[in-house]
Amino acid sequence: MRCLKWNPLLSILLAISGFFSLPAFADGTYIGEACWEIQGIGDEEPSEGTDYIKLAIFDIGDGHFTLNGYSFSSDDESVDERTLLNGNGELFGDQIIFQLSGLTSDPDEMFSLSVRTVLSLSTLSGTVDVLGTGIDRNTQESGILSDSGTVTIAVCP
Repeated sequence: MRCLKWNPLLSILLAISGFFSLPAFADGTYIGEACWEIQGIGDEEPSEGTDYIKLAIFDIGDGHFTLNGYSFSSDDESVDERTLLNGNGELFGDQIIFQLSGLTSDPDEMFSLSVRTVLSLSTLSGTVDVLGTGIDRNTQESGILSDSGTVTIAVCP
């Protein structure tokens, strides 16, 4: 078993980050959980299920939001197939823009993703763009993923 050594710089950084993040969250409001059905992404290799983004949304004030959640398909066989996501959202007029970052990994491949959604404030539905880079763990071949589609507010499964 490897023994971790105490790192004073890490302790200072953790203390500073905790000090600055607590006041922001103390004044914010947890909005709740929301789901969006994704259409048009991954049509080259379509899944048999329905694809979703599920996010917990926290309003930190003045049109700024923090987001945490994951994307998944209704036909996922294990939680290992889910992509954890986190990011922020901004309210601009009659639109909400989300920027999400994520990493998906399984024994065969690994992808780093950046996701941008532009939602209509009136319908909470809109467009989604995905950009990612990945690597096949067996062959060490890498590739770029670029795709666009739509997202529609949905009941969380």
